[in-house]
Amino acid sequence: PIPCVPWQSQTSGQTAMSKLKSKQWNENLTAMNLIRKLCVHNREVVTLNTMDLCRDIVKQVNSLRSQNSRLAIMTLSLMFSTLGRDMEQAMNTVIPGLMKKAGEISNEFLCSEAEKALCEMVTHTNSQKCLTALLTQATNKSPTVRGKVAYFITKLIDETGSKIFQFREFRRLMEVVGNYLNEGSQSIR
Repeated sequence: PIPCVPWQSQTSGQTAMSKLKSKQWNENLTAMNLIRKLCVHNREVVTLNTMDLCRDIVKQVNSLRSQNSRLAIMTLSLMFSTLGRDMEQAMNTVIPGLMKKAGEISNEFLCSEAEKALCEMVTHTNSQKCLTALLTQATNKSPTVRGKVAYFITKLIDETGSKIFQFREFRRLMEVVGNYLNEGSQSIR
């Protein structure tokens, strides 16, 4: 990747935001590639606009054009790994779209990219906030999505260890786990 020159970074951030709002799919791709470069080379520019960028990127996650959807998911994955806790404010905005794509078993390459992004979220954000965000999807209508939620909650518990007992959402977690144990779908149990 070509490093961003510091004096161009703010302009690059504004350019990315405007291209991300474009109706042209190729402009959206350019914007997401620019955001990825900024994440690596000048994360402060992305941090200033995290919520706005994430709202627009989630629209691309749900795009019918698989190329846009995949790059949007990869962009979110990189944002979680490079921005870490600065992405916590956007988790509730991002997680429904990522879970939806992770649950799409008919489109394997998008499903695997979404799973990678969710792994980055679990690894690089505050565990308690991540659990809260995951629990918002625990009652999703799709059994496949509920199965993914169960998987990522398990991954979060593995990473957190015994600290999970101190989380304020622990009671809610136990209710969800109890409901999942009564699920008809084997993949969720």
